[in-house]
Amino acid sequence: FVLVFGITFLYSFKTILRNNDWKNNLTIFGHDVLISENSATAHKIFGSSLFYSIKDSPDKQGQADTFEIAKQHLKKALEIYPSYVDPLSPLGIIYYFENKFDSAYYYQKKELEFHKDSIDLNYNFGKTLNKLLKYDESITVSNHVLTLNPKHEGANFNLALAYTNKKDYDKGLFYLSKVIELNPKRADAYYYTGLILKAKGEEIKANDFLNKATSLGYKPN
Repeated sequence: FVLVFGITFLYSFKTILRNNDWKNNLTIFGHDVLISENSATAHKIFGSSLFYSIKDSPDKQGQADTFEIAKQHLKKALEIYPSYVDPLSPLGIIYYFENKFDSAYYYQKKELEFHKDSIDLNYNFGKTLNKLLKYDESITVSNHVLTLNPKHEGANFNLALAYTNKKDYDKGLFYLSKVIELNPKRADAYYYTGLILKAKGEEIKANDFLNKATSLGYKPN
């Protein structure tokens, strides 16, 4: 009884000490990083948690500051364990959020060496390739997504943008029609369809699509 009581007391005391760390994921993982400074996993988890805690915040300065800290921890994880794949994905996403597409490309391409059939990764990589004006590569990657999931809305949209930017308007319209078929409420698909039709001289039809985009709340940047 004394032995069991002693063990129970020690674990209870440890639990009480840990209570302040269990407020949320950030406090838990932040504390773990402090006590496990050389743990690649701890740095990866904390860096990822920081990113996801702030990615939708309207506070752009706070977001930018937190992104920097998140990147430090994710890169620390790679420094500790260079073959660690898990930090690559959040790093790629953060750099995309920051409009640093060359860096996003670097980490996404590196992750693809390990997860070549990841639908989400290939889709995000296609978006990055479009931003870098690498349209042929984006088409290849996006078509690969469609072999894995023929009804992937985002891959069809990536293809529409890539072909449109290559001045292949017919294929651009084809893939935009696929996007609208999959998601009839996707306003930007109607908007870009309208722009292409206007460029082709089909004013009346173009205005129908542009008005539809407006009715769905689309506001051009």
